[in-house]
Amino acid sequence: MVGALSRLLSLLAVQASPIAWDPHATWLKFEPELRQLRRYYPDVRLFLYPEHYLAALGPVSVIHERSVAGAIYNTTVAIGPDGLIRARYRKIFRGGHGRSPRPAASS
Repeated sequence: MVGALSRLLSLLAVQASPIAWDPHATWLKFEPELRQLRRYYPDVRLFLYPEHYLAALGPVSVIHERSVAGAIYNTTVAIGPDGLIRARYRKIFRGGHGRSPRPAASS
């Protein structure tokens, strides 16, 4: 039974890729894509896109790494067409999932 202060929220997780290295083109793709999804799923109120979708970073991968001080990070890296890391975004890993991630690299 749903409580008096509770309400249902329908959501849809979108599996989509940006147009690599072109934020403007990705934004132009995003609007009609979202409008089409809203037509297909009119009851959905929240559409969840990948975290870095609108930044159009190109190929993105997530790794776990440990700093010299021992902090564990959930790091997203963007890889350029030449195979080099072009951008890095570190989030502190808060754990609580039953096990610690294995660090992929030291920094």
